[in-house]
Formats: sequence, C-alpha cells, structure tokens
Amino acid sequence: MKKLLVFCLAIVMLVSVFCPAVKAQEDYSSKYSGTVYYVDPSTGANTNDGLSPETAWKSVVSIRIKMLKPGDALLIKRGEVLSAAVGIKFTVSGEEDKPITISCYGDENLPLPIVQASLVSASSAIIAVESQSYIHIDSLHIISKHTGTNNHACIGLFAADGVVCKGNKITNCVVESQAGEWNSTSGSNTYGIKVTHRNYWGFHQDVLIENNEIYNVKGKGIATDGAYGACNKNGLDPNTKATRGLVIRNNFLYNIGLDGINVLSAVDPLVEYNTCGMSHSYAKTSWHVAMWPFSSYGAVFQYNESYETQTTYDGQGFDSDYLSYNTTFQYNYSHDNVGGFMLICTEPKADWLSDQTAYNVGTVVRYNISQNDKHHLFGFTCHITDTMIYNNTIYATDGVDKIVNVYSRDGIKMPINTKFYNNIFYTNKGGFNWEKSVGTEFKNNIFFGENAKMYPKNDVDESIDDGIISSGNIFENPMLLKAGGAGIGRETCGVYRLKPDSPALNAGLIIDDETNTLDFFGNEVNKNEAPNIGAYNGDGVVLVSDDTEKDST
Repeated sequence: MKKLLVFCLAIVMLVSVFCPAVKAQEDYSSKYSGTVYYVDPSTGANTNDGLSPETAWKSVVSIRIKMLKPGDALLIKRGEVLSAAVGIKFTVSGEEDKPITISCYGDENLPLPIVQASLVSASSAIIAVESQSYIHIDSLHIISKHTGTNNHACIGLFAADGVVCKGNKITNCVVESQAGEWNSTSGSNTYGIKVTHRNYWGFHQDVLIENNEIYNVKGKGIATDGAYGACNKNGLDPNTKATRGLVIRNNFLYNIGLDGINVLSAVDPLVEYNTCGMSHSYAKTSWHVAMWPFSSYGAVFQYNESYETQTTYDGQGFDSDYLSYNTTFQYNYSHDNVGGFMLICTEPKADWLSDQTAYNVGTVVRYNISQNDKHHLFGFTCHITDTMIYNNTIYATDGVDKIVNVYSRDGIKMPINTKFYNNIFYTNKGGFNWEKSVGTEFKNNIFFGENAKMYPKNDVDESIDDGIISSGNIFENPMLLKAGGAGIGRETCGVYRLKPDSPALNAGLIIDDETNTLDFFGNEVNKNEAPNIGAYNGDGVVLVSDDTEKDST
C-alpha cells in the first residue's frame, strides 16, 4: 500500500513538473471574463483556432482583432518576437467591466514578448487604439525600427473627431526605438506613448499609464493631448473636451530626445512617482523639459525625479507652462539638469484666443529638493501671476548663472505676485535678474553660500530699494545633514534633513494652504505650528558616519 502511495505521489510530481502549460492555460482562462486567444510566432500556425497555447496563431492580423469581444484577451508568448508589419490596430472596444486586453503568456522567467515594426504608417503606432474604449495594453516590449520621418508612436491612443475614448490602460510595457542616428538640431516625430485626438474634438477620459519603461525615443517619451485648452484665462468652466481622469504613474524614462512627460490640455491630471533621465538628448536647438503641463487645469506633479536633462534651450527638470491654472509641483527631486530646476512661463499672447491674452496662474512649487541643477535654477517668463514657491531645498555649487532669471519676450509683460517663503538656498554661484517684476516677496528663507550677499536683504536691514519685499530671511548655514550627498533616487535624499542645531528648525512662516499636509519625507505639516524652513519638517537628525544617522531624540 505504501509503495502504491509513493507511486501516486511521484506521478503527481511528474505531472506538475512536465505539464505546466495545462496549469497556465487554466490560469489565463480564469483571469479574463471572455475568450483567450494565444499567439506564438515560432510554433503557431495561422490555420489554428488560437484557443490554447498548443493551437496558437502565428501572427496577428486585422481580421483576428475584429473577432475580439468585450472581456477577451489576446496573449503573445514570452520570449518571442512578433514582427507586426505596419503594426497592430484595435478597431473594437471593450466595456468598463470587460476590457479587451493584449498581453503575454508563458514562462515568467522569459523576457516580455517583443512586438516590432519598421513600416509604421504616418500618425499611427505599432500598437494603435483607434477611437476605442476599455483597451488594456499590458506587459509587452514594443520596438520601433522605423527609419522614415513619419510621425508615429510605439503605443498610440487616438480619438477621432467627436469621439470620447474611455478607460484605456497602458501598463508594465517596455518601449524603445532602435532606428536612425541620434543627432539633430531640431525635433523628431517618434513618440514612446502618445494619447491624442484626430482633428480637433476627439478626447480621452480615465487613461492610466503605469509601470512602463521607455528608452531611446527620439521624440517625446509620454505625450498626452486633449481637445483645445483646459480652461479660459479666468480659470472658469474647465473645457469638457479636455483630457480628464489622466494618471501617469511610476514610469521610468531614459534617453528621451525631446520631452520626457508632456501633458497638454488636461483637467486635474496626476503625474506621480515617475523617473526621467537624460531627456532633451536628441534635439539641440528646440525647447524641451523633462516633465511639464501645457494648457491644463489643476495638474499635480508629485514624487517624481528628473535628472540630466540636456541643453539650456529650456532643459529644466520641471516646467509649469502657459495657459495653465493651479498647477502643483510637490515632493519632486530634481538634480543635475543642465537648464535648471523649475521653469514657470507664459507668452505675451496666444493668437487663437479671442482677446489674444496668454496666462499662467496659481502655480505652487512646494517641498521639492533640487541638487546641482545648473544655468537658471528658477526661470520666469512673461506675466505669470500668483506663483507660490515655498519649503523647497535648493543646493547648487557650480554651473549656475542665475538663481532666479526673469525674461519677457515683449519687455512689458512681467511676473506678478511671486512669493518665495521658507526655502533653503545653499548656492555658491549665480545672481538674480528681476527685470520689472511686480510684487515679488522673499520671506523666511535661508540663504547660504559664497554668493549669499547677492540675495535679497531684509527690508529692515537694507535701505536700498531693490523692488523686492523681503523679511525674516536668515543668512546662516542651514546645517543640512550632508548637503550634496544625494544620488539617483528619491530614497537618497535623506541627506537633506536637518541637524539638531539647524537655524531652519521651526523658523518658517505658517502657510495658509490646507491642501498641503506633508513634507518631502512624509512628515506632518501642522497648520498650527511654525514649520521648518526647507523640504524637511521633522526633528533634527545626528549624522554618526557617512552611512549611519540617528534621530536627535
């Protein structure tokens, strides 16, 4: 009897080792509510039914896409390469609780399946969703080998004129371009992920772009565009045809030719936990930034990292761009960007607006850390209004031309009501260019470094009228834990906490802003207590050695 039991157990073990496909098929079938179709470019056959890994299709053609119904999944085998000719185009929609999915199957130790194309049609994509809703693109490696000049994307969501596309998702994908030489004085039309409209009035709602990796794309890494602007110059009646429900989260981008993440014409977009390195690496004389909104309302950029953005044609880590209202940048880490930390800008006018007046109103920049950004740490262009910059920690020792640089294209329209409160400026280079700014205030900041004497002095201490309202500023060493010691990754920024004897502790102004309750590190900001100056609002910390520290308490 014991021998029979051992024999049965051995059979069970053999089945589990040598028949994983059966288990995999059962898992995939239970994961999706509809029919699951399989694609295996090596062993599949186009005469198969595609309903199991053993009877997989060899390729994907339009007639098979048209077969898909809400809840269905099209899965490509891991470790395989699918050459998609001119790409894969979705022309059917899922439903809110039954999306159509294109993803992968097979041994999870194998790499993601590659979907590649070299003849992408103009204004299309290798994987294109053409005016459809509830499509989920997941866990694929998309490669553009296109060598022409067509405006195309690796993954594209396109809304036709008059169509509202809802609930599309792009998750866990790797996206890259491998074609052409890497040098240009202008732009490129290759996009990593593109969400846009055809003509004018198509737009998107509830788009999720999450956990993707984008490399070596000559154009923009992630670019989204709604139909026309998000609001009018009074910030009223946000456009119903702007992108809504947009979330761009936890994506990694590196070596991006133009902009890393560019959000146009969106209402309340959320851009968080993304990392972008080496953007603006292709075009040399056109203007690009790592992460920025344009013509958007209520955009929030938080917990992001941008580094090594190239050139001084902009070239900042972050930008609040024109025709935008109430943009917030918080808890971000910017470092080693050639053009600077933060650009806030508009133009003298916008020709397509009825009164030809451009605007950028209500930008908030708070609890961010900037390390060794260069050129213009803060760049202000034209009549930006009601900008609040508070509780940031800025450290820069070299390569800085201006701490703050104001520029106006027409020499008339200037920044109005710009407030700098509770910031740490630890810099050894750079001066200030105020031009004819109106209502600029510096209050309760710490200025330290070789060029500290160039900062605005407190009005009570200085008889010279520099046009800047200054009070409560401190000109002492902020006693940062280890200034300049952060590296790549927000987790390295603990060096910008404060020592127990820091003059920044509890020395800031209470900011009347109920929307902010945390500092860069997640510490509470109590509205009834004076905050620290800078991005850290905790107790003082003692550095024991280069890699060990303890709380002062």
